[in-house]
Amino acid sequence: MIDLNIKNDEEKVTAEYLLKSNDRIDNLTLGMMVNNDIEGFLPVQPVQVENDRYFRYDITGLVTMKEYLGEYVKKDRLLKVFYGIANTIKESSEYMINWTSFSLERKEIYVNPENGDVKLLCLPLLTVINDGNICNFFKNVLFSSQFDLDENGDYVGKLITFLNPKSYTLDKFIYELEDMLGLEHKEVVDEEDEEDEDDTTVESEAEDDKVNVDELYAENESETEEKTDEIDTEAKTEEDKNDADVEKEPEEDTEQEVVNDGDAEIQSESEEKNIETSDDTEVTDEKVTEETTEIDEVSEADDKKIEEIPPIVARPEIEPYLIRLSNNQEIKIDKDTFYIGKDEENVDYCISGNLAVDDKHAYIIRHGKEFFVVDNNSKNHTYLNRVLIGNDEEIFIPHGAQLRFADEDFEFRMHK
Repeated sequence: MIDLNIKNDEEKVTAEYLLKSNDRIDNLTLGMMVNNDIEGFLPVQPVQVENDRYFRYDITGLVTMKEYLGEYVKKDRLLKVFYGIANTIKESSEYMINWTSFSLERKEIYVNPENGDVKLLCLPLLTVINDGNICNFFKNVLFSSQFDLDENGDYVGKLITFLNPKSYTLDKFIYELEDMLGLEHKEVVDEEDEEDEDDTTVESEAEDDKVNVDELYAENESETEEKTDEIDTEAKTEEDKNDADVEKEPEEDTEQEVVNDGDAEIQSESEEKNIETSDDTEVTDEKVTEETTEIDEVSEADDKKIEEIPPIVARPEIEPYLIRLSNNQEIKIDKDTFYIGKDEENVDYCISGNLAVDDKHAYIIRHGKEFFVVDNNSKNHTYLNRVLIGNDEEIFIPHGAQLRFADEDFEFRMHK
């Protein structure tokens, strides 16, 4: 459970996490969260007040998952919440964000009570917040809940069946939830096409998302110049029109006399309009100057200084590898099924000189853009983030996770 400070004023409710001295910020995750509107994420705002640094989350109008489900859980609410959590976790993979960074405590998962939309709190730190076993999270919710007895509870048994570790995958679970909710299945895009599209759009997305103060001030100056040019053009047009009226030759002498008598009046009116236009331009310039001065004064007087927002971070290429922590050796994972053990002839990476490791201890398998570890019925087991995994179970490995084969420790990375 994360140590959050909930602040409630008249218009806004926020949850704040105070960074500790030993906290290390995950700059990739923070950059992705700040510069992208990611579905299902609580937006984060990095804030500094004097010497204290915070991650601030806006939770106005939201309730916790525990409050939303209530004492006796109803089918529609539970399915909607499960669907929102599963989709958010899937979306996080597209941005190379570890789902071990999410808080999966029911008091720290937030829901919009009006439509059931889920918002997960992601803490952008190089720290494991949950053990990465999302299958177990869903099962724990089911096993610890009391269900509405007025409803048919068959759906609970179906969910438990879908969450069988030997057959469970996140994509399959989302598919089954869509069936149970009566939703259309989301369109599946070819992996190759998706990767090509990502490559071609990353640069344009990065450029579109960049915003800085200089650009904002440049826009203000441009708008001011355009307004001044418009005023000058109107004045010039009015003046030309008056001159054209004066230069027209009258057909009769009587008309000529009237025009001559009115020359002074027309010239006087034109001068007055020019003076008024000049005054308007000066007033506009004064207003812009006053507004800019007010912005500067507010900025200087603000006690809470927001930290510099990280620059836009393009999605890195997937180049999975392991780091053997005993000697910092990097091991590139270059096969869809990558075996690890001490039998040099039958594995892709050999852990030599360690009797605790089996001949073919475990393997890492790739499904699309995701990687899973499988313990190959080893005697001394395999661990993910210090949690024992079962034999022959495919367990998702997030970026930055720690793997232990018997007593050998490794770190898994998706990219450099």
